Amino acid sequence: MSILPTEFASLFIHCFGQDAWTNYLEQFSEPPAKGMRISPLKGATPPLINPFLTDPVPWTKDREGFYIHHNLHLGRDPLHATGCYYLQEPSAMAPVPVLDPKPGERVLDLCAAPGGKTTQIAQRMNNKGVLVANEPNRERCTILAENLERLGVTNATITQLDPDELCETYPAYFDAILVDAPCSGEGMFRKDEDARRMWQRELLATYATRQISILRAALAMLRPGGRLVYSTCTLNPIENEAVCATMLRDHSTLSLAPVFLPEGRAGLTTKDFIKLGKHIPELQEIASTFIEPLPKLEHTMRIMPNAGRAEGHFVAKFNYDGNTSIKSDAVHTRNSFPSFEKKQRSFAKKHEKTLTTDQKCQFEKFAKETFTDPSAWLDDLLMRDFISTSNVLFVTTLRPIPTRNVLRPGFPLLETKHHHATPHHALALATKPENLRAPVCLSYGDARIIAYLRGEMISHAGPDGWTVVFLDNLPLGWAKRVQNQLKNHYPKGLRRSYSFEI
Repeated sequence: MSILPTEFASLFIHCFGQDAWTNYLEQFSEPPAKGMRISPLKGATPPLINPFLTDPVPWTKDREGFYIHHNLHLGRDPLHATGCYYLQEPSAMAPVPVLDPKPGERVLDLCAAPGGKTTQIAQRMNNKGVLVANEPNRERCTILAENLERLGVTNATITQLDPDELCETYPAYFDAILVDAPCSGEGMFRKDEDARRMWQRELLATYATRQISILRAALAMLRPGGRLVYSTCTLNPIENEAVCATMLRDHSTLSLAPVFLPEGRAGLTTKDFIKLGKHIPELQEIASTFIEPLPKLEHTMRIMPNAGRAEGHFVAKFNYDGNTSIKSDAVHTRNSFPSFEKKQRSFAKKHEKTLTTDQKCQFEKFAKETFTDPSAWLDDLLMRDFISTSNVLFVTTLRPIPTRNVLRPGFPLLETKHHHATPHHALALATKPENLRAPVCLSYGDARIIAYLRGEMISHAGPDGWTVVFLDNLPLGWAKRVQNQLKNHYPKGLRRSYSFEI
């Protein structure tokens, strides 16, 4: 098939057989799989989207993920802006149920952008506990922040660090870590022409080396007794089973826990992997070093692209029973001027303390004027630590916080510019109508919703002051009411045209 790399076809058939290849080719005649994941953080599912919730994704639980028709464009619907659902490829919903994050835990999503899996983690944690979402790429980090805002995630810190840098701050810290690693993207070939065009056989080993490096950094941050889930959206064993085998060989305190995904395919057995190692050069070195007892590589699992139901994913779960002496591969360059650095930190600490105190007073005044009293959801937020960076007041569940490349050290409450305080957009997206003294609740189909999302001023009777515009009971963003006119504070970077016709 000309649209697929010839060497990819040969490798696939060698690893999985001719029948699997025939099934794989058949799925290319079908449109790419599409899915949506509903967000319990936003409360009850809106009745308007119930017609789309008829075909559940089998590896999600509690009616969390659903297949949707490929012709639907739910990203254009104003409901999407409220964060009551997240559009996500169905196989990408698999790693988080395997990780099984729980409220109150310390959880790290090490390769987090664009945020699908991070928001899924936050939902299962019910915004309780510590969640660190890390993404080294600045542009992708910004997209991650937007998605966490929209879904109403309040317990996340967003960092922009290489994994080796992050593990310096958090040795043996996390209960659970997800590594959805950068990969060759074979599972996305049907939906992503660029992935097909850029695929090169000689790069697979390079990807695998990078994945192992990331996993070693993750392991340095995992507490004894913790769990580490490794996933990719690729299919070949060079990046999947071989990476798992290398980690098991090099870290005797790691073991593979059985993964079960309905409609999934078990990973290659260790014996089959050893046989492949005799014919696939990239597998030869690791396959030749196995000793008894053999690791259970078949405890891993693939979601294979077939019948239009998903694209492709690989998932493995490690249990860690070891000590805290794991080190990453990094060799770090230290500051040559430690005394100067110390003075910088001292100045920043004093400046931050003053700024935080001033902003906290501003926020308390704003909250008293804007929110209902008492407001239990706000009290819960304010029980956390306050921190201020770049004129934004945050609350955080995380300590310590890295000293550099932190996009958001917690949940943003307030932004100050030129001595004027403005509530942060994220705060609006975490509210409900009952939290506010004078909410603006507009019904689905109201033209003012479309106008508001375009950044226009709209009218609504009520007392002057800050308020949140809601689509029914779902938040869209801030507005400031003056004489029944709502000055629009929907972020300029998010403004675009929506439609009730999808």
